[in-house]
Amino acid sequence: MARIYLTAGQAFGTVGNFDPDALVVGTNSNETVYVEQDGVATFDSSFNRGGDTINIGGIASLYSAYRSGSDIIITNDNGAMISIPFGAVGTTINFADATRMLMFDGTDLLLGTQAIGTTESDVLAGSQGNGGGGSGSSEIALTAQQDILTGTAGNDLFFADVVQVDGRQVNSLGTGDRLEGLSGTDTLDAQITRASTLNGGIMEVQPRTNSIEILELEALNADLPNGGVGAVSEYMDEYDRILLEEIYPFERLQNNTEVYFDASNVRGHDEIWSYDSNANLTVTDLTTIRSNGGHDDARNTSDITIGMAYTRGQDTRWDASDFDVYFDNDFLLTGQTSNSQAFYFLLDQDADLVGGPLLDNINVDGIRFTVDGGPIIDLFDPAAQQADTHVGFIAALQDELDALIAAGVVPADTTLTIDPSITDFTFLDDGSRSSDIPAIVLSTSTDAVFTPVGFSQAEDAIGEYNVYGRFTNEAETVDLPLSVNIALEKVGSGGEGGHLIVGAMDKYEQGIDQFNVTVYGDDSRPSWLEFLDSTGGELDTIFIDSDNEGFPEDTWASLFIGGSNDNMDLIDASGFFGDLTLGAYWWIEDLATLNATGGGDVTFYGYLEDGGAYLYQTGSGDDFIWIESNDDALQWATSSLLITTDGGDDYVIFEGDDWEGNELANHIILQNTDIETGDGDDIVETFYNGDHRIETGSGDDCVYSGQEGAGAIWVFNVDRAAYENDTDNLDELPGVPEEYSLIGGGQVRVTFSGPGTNTEGNGGAIMEYYGADGEASAFINGFEAVATIDPEDYTYFGTQVDINNAIIDAIRNDDQLSKLLTVRVGPNNTLIIESTIEGNFSVEDLDIEIIRPTFSGTTVPAGLRSEAIELGFTDSSVGTGLTAGRPTDPDLYGMDLDNDFYSGIDNNDDDLDSFDNLWTDGSIGNYQTDSIHNLGTGMDLLVLDTVYNDESSTFPNGYDTLDGRYYDAQSNETVVITGAFGTNTVVNFQTAGDGDYLDFTDDDPLDIPANGFDFLDFTAILTSMESSSGSSASRTFIPVTLEDDSMGTTINLDPDVEIDANELVIIDFDNTPDTAETFGGLSASILQSIINNTDGTVEYGSLDGTEINVNASYNNGTLATDPDQLVSGTGKAIIMVQTADDLGVYKVFEVTWNGLDDATSNAASVSLLGTFDFGTSLEGIDEINLVGSEEYGVWSPSVPNDAFEDMSASAMATFG
Repeated sequence: MARIYLTAGQAFGTVGNFDPDALVVGTNSNETVYVEQDGVATFDSSFNRGGDTINIGGIASLYSAYRSGSDIIITNDNGAMISIPFGAVGTTINFADATRMLMFDGTDLLLGTQAIGTTESDVLAGSQGNGGGGSGSSEIALTAQQDILTGTAGNDLFFADVVQVDGRQVNSLGTGDRLEGLSGTDTLDAQITRASTLNGGIMEVQPRTNSIEILELEALNADLPNGGVGAVSEYMDEYDRILLEEIYPFERLQNNTEVYFDASNVRGHDEIWSYDSNANLTVTDLTTIRSNGGHDDARNTSDITIGMAYTRGQDTRWDASDFDVYFDNDFLLTGQTSNSQAFYFLLDQDADLVGGPLLDNINVDGIRFTVDGGPIIDLFDPAAQQADTHVGFIAALQDELDALIAAGVVPADTTLTIDPSITDFTFLDDGSRSSDIPAIVLSTSTDAVFTPVGFSQAEDAIGEYNVYGRFTNEAETVDLPLSVNIALEKVGSGGEGGHLIVGAMDKYEQGIDQFNVTVYGDDSRPSWLEFLDSTGGELDTIFIDSDNEGFPEDTWASLFIGGSNDNMDLIDASGFFGDLTLGAYWWIEDLATLNATGGGDVTFYGYLEDGGAYLYQTGSGDDFIWIESNDDALQWATSSLLITTDGGDDYVIFEGDDWEGNELANHIILQNTDIETGDGDDIVETFYNGDHRIETGSGDDCVYSGQEGAGAIWVFNVDRAAYENDTDNLDELPGVPEEYSLIGGGQVRVTFSGPGTNTEGNGGAIMEYYGADGEASAFINGFEAVATIDPEDYTYFGTQVDINNAIIDAIRNDDQLSKLLTVRVGPNNTLIIESTIEGNFSVEDLDIEIIRPTFSGTTVPAGLRSEAIELGFTDSSVGTGLTAGRPTDPDLYGMDLDNDFYSGIDNNDDDLDSFDNLWTDGSIGNYQTDSIHNLGTGMDLLVLDTVYNDESSTFPNGYDTLDGRYYDAQSNETVVITGAFGTNTVVNFQTAGDGDYLDFTDDDPLDIPANGFDFLDFTAILTSMESSSGSSASRTFIPVTLEDDSMGTTINLDPDVEIDANELVIIDFDNTPDTAETFGGLSASILQSIINNTDGTVEYGSLDGTEINVNASYNNGTLATDPDQLVSGTGKAIIMVQTADDLGVYKVFEVTWNGLDDATSNAASVSLLGTFDFGTSLEGIDEINLVGSEEYGVWSPSVPNDAFEDMSASAMATFG
């Protein structure tokens, strides 16, 4: 039985003429189906709910009907057999000469007014029995001959199927046909294939239509292959057939039939569709002429909709269906629009000075303006004065604005809005810059002109006000862009669809500027376009919107666009709510703005070739953005890139490559790329050169910075004798037989450090240089994870397979290691671990330790003894004692936990049993990355770049030292803390080393550190100021200083700290004196009590009140000209406390106090900001590692301070 599955709302062509037993399967929507005059068709039970339309080819009197169960059976003498379910809601039955309503009225089955019983009876002729059906609409069939047809006053359907003529299948719609739709909304539903002349020449289909609003063209393939790649032919020999069907089953034909439709004689149309096509369809010479019109009766191109729906996608034999539409050049028409805007800027300056609401205390309750120079209009409401915010201010005026519109005082489209993209500012009383003041915008798109004249003053406003107010306006009349509407519904029929090109007959010089795309359907109707573009390179703007009205599910169709035009200004998908993919086949080049904030998942591939200001915005979905930039795009003062994603788990990749000459230096100076990922668990990766500001917001985020190098690979549980490092194929590693050892209930501990050691490899920064050799060492150097071994076969004894499973659990379930390592099982239970980060690793950088279980009590568990006996390790005479929780009898252990049992473990040991299981050691990158990172809140991971150079290096443009602002091939990155941040894991942080900073002298102005080093930026918190004269004009920030009272890898139990303003203090914590006083329990309140205690009576772990105090000796003079050592007495500091139990883990506290010597109280308040994990101690941290320090100011010309005054002339010349 042939089954025909309809889609929701589909108007289907002819059924019942190709199979003696066709089943039509409907949906819950209303479908339209045409049945051949003598056809055989069965409609499924979905049709009994009513609302559908069934068109039967013959006149009513040719048929008989009877009731069979819940179906009506309609027959004729030529073999027609049409079975249709009925119900209480009517189904429209259209015969060629009559319309009848089929329904059950509770007593009788009615066909129109005729009752149908179980005995067959003739259907009443066309002039009789039409009750309930007449609407004036009609369905009109075309023939294979010339058709001259006129519709009715209703909504007519002209259907033109490919039909049989003398055994040939030919178009029933052709050149010479004349179709007149009259009034109503009429549709032409036509199947067409390639038209031909008598001598076999190919020509277009060119009918004349008038007042048929919708043309749905189903282009059919006609060039079925006789053989060759992509299709089986009856003439193939058996070998060729097998080769095609079995060896190359997915080869497709690329030569779809090209079907052409000449629309030059189409009049009064609104929409033209490629509907359900499997061939390629080209529409030529499309006009915009009105019904009954001529050349001068044209509409704008924007009045026309080009649709593509249910076209066939790629399959194993055919390519996808393409649709090309070319307008007659004379009909690329557009109009004009006017726009007038009045801008108002309003601010309470006193409130802004103290961080209050921007309209907290104002004497303004509205705005004043004129229309076209007429009398002054006051738009006011007393509630506006109390609004506090700009949003509240305009909200209070909306009712009054509506009243002005209703009275005709202002144009009907007048709006009053806030536009935060248009701002003003002023300077406050203390000399500081105000907050950005958003524009209050009064706007109309008519030709009326708004002129602002001031603000409405609140009557009887008593009090003191410090209000800033400004206003201005703009008015213009501009040509509208040349645009066309694009409608898409399930393009590709669930697969990969073809392209859509809509443009001009002059394909090289003319085209359409703007596409207004609407994507119809729910999520069961995805649309897939290989390419979307116009002609002549003219497409500049694409608007994309969603419409799911009338579809079964309250979801949204997705849209895939494989590529589009270069150098477009805008793709605006803010009104599109489905998943959106752009540029997956051909990266979209130099798109200025992407606004895809509708909320679906967005995937975007973009390439930056030329300079420009680029803005890519997405919304709350899980978005993926991959941007590649060449050498030229970001070196200009007018160039910038901002990628901003909202909520959702987003993934952003940026690649910057091919820099030449001074291009990278220019980009670094400009610092003109920003990546902001908002809420959610986000991933950001950058590759090659670049200087980026990266801000990841809340959520558990990962940032991999400058990671173009290769990661390392370690292999475990291999046959040591047969294994040969990277000469082995990873997919053919030599495994070992499974053996048993006492490991059940024990643990594996995985420790991973940064790349390199002091003698091998490089790139790991502080973790490379820990101790003597920088090897991974749990809780000393590296990041650790532990998992319990749970054997599959026994309780106590397990094999290498069980160790593999535990290692996999440890890595994949750890917040840090799961983002730094990947792990998988290789051949014969070998294990392969690969770093996700770059670096020159050594074998010791990954350590796996297997820890046997311990047992309570004094006797060996009986189950352990019985398993050991069963496995043949011992007999019943085995001992039963325990020492330190472990059996004393070695026969109870099974295999020794060494490299013979499980190769690759305990790589930190320098004994003879160590094993070099490093399959490949990876590589550092070769590109400079100087990014600035603000990870926001959450449990975040930041992997910094590993690139550095030695002090003898020189580089192409002569800048060989001024790293971070100029080209020097070193990577120097910054970690920014602006407030509470959660937990930040930072990999590859490089300290400068004591004294390893820029030392400017006349003889040697370019003395640089041996390595590219990194920075901590607390300047958003360390805001203490001093003044040389006591006036606000001379206030400057106190340079950031460092007091490192930690001994790094050797814990200092006796710190001696006086906390200064704008100081970073680093101390150690050990709970050896009292194990109950843990690092986890060290809270802000405890540290505050210690700092405020001076006699040592407050203690916690190794800390007490005699060791840590604030500086309370700052003096501010009594005269206005005296220097202020601490403006307003506000002292700010940061304390980082390292735990002895896990080196490199620091709790970070903010300390605030009044540091004046004459203050009533110098008590400090302390708040916990978060926790850093650097993998090991910040050994060698120097003030140059701190943004805002004097050393950093000398090093970085972007932070001017007094240090520049002492620089040599040659050094100043180098800075430029």
